[in-house]
Amino acid sequence: MKKKISVILIITLLLQIFTLSAFCAGDFAYTVSSEGSVTITGYTGADTRVEIPAEIEGKPVRVIRDGAFRFKNTIKSVRIPESVRLIETRAFDYCTALESVELCEGVETFGDFVFNQCIKLEKIRIPDSVTAMGVCVFAGCTSLTEAYVSSGLSSLSVSTFNGCTSLVTVSGADNITEIKAAAFGNCKSLASYTVPEKVELIDRNAFNGCTSLERIDIPTGVSSIGADAFNGCPLTIVAEKGSFAESYALENGIAFEEKKYDGPVTGDVSGDGEINAVDSNYMKRAIAGVLSLSEKQTAAADTDGNKAINGKDSNTLKRMISGSN
Repeated sequence: MKKKISVILIITLLLQIFTLSAFCAGDFAYTVSSEGSVTITGYTGADTRVEIPAEIEGKPVRVIRDGAFRFKNTIKSVRIPESVRLIETRAFDYCTALESVELCEGVETFGDFVFNQCIKLEKIRIPDSVTAMGVCVFAGCTSLTEAYVSSGLSSLSVSTFNGCTSLVTVSGADNITEIKAAAFGNCKSLASYTVPEKVELIDRNAFNGCTSLERIDIPTGVSSIGADAFNGCPLTIVAEKGSFAESYALENGIAFEEKKYDGPVTGDVSGDGEINAVDSNYMKRAIAGVLSLSEKQTAAADTDGNKAINGKDSNTLKRMISGSN
């Protein structure tokens, strides 16, 4: 009887081991799902530059697990391949030496606090493939100066850049309709900001503590601004006459400047006042279907005025940039 019980126990333990499917490949710990995809669960190396593999033993790496690289203070740069779809909560939380992150197109979802307190991270480009982000993804990244936000997002989450005290430039976010609570809270170096055209809601404390924010351009579509959205900002609101933003400015004692519609400049797809390689990149991505242009951007990209954006427009823009048009 005892022998029979021992055999059953051994079989049970073996089944548990194989069910977990936990392995190591070099410095990466990982598991394999029943569908055959890989989740990175940990890192034991001491390299300063880390490149996460797109495949392990022929299986695609799809997920970076919750806390997989948390507190790994030797890492200065990381590349996340196009195979990864999900980066879970706190995956790179408190990687205090991390200076650069390359996120390839393919990533779709960020959990909460993914790059929280990465205090040396200087720039970030959130790929247009990203359609969902948790809260506080870049909170406390005090060296972050420049951020591009995915056009795949419909909202900028709670405290996305809260405490990014060096943040100066924010671009992209062409399709967001909401800027949620404290999204830019305490971004003390942000001097001006143009709210994306499709935004309807600026939530409470969205720009609270932005002590250098002197000018914000608010589109006509904004119909709700939460309490203390601009608390502590030496602000002028720039918006169209008769807009909700004008009413908000008057009711809250904020300086107001009427926005004059100047129309799109042909070729200036990015809207930065210059016609250069940035505009060409926007055009290519729009034609490829990976970037949605606003109405104004579309008009600027439509170089021949035929209401369609195609290769002909791209070629015309290249000639404009080179000065041969």
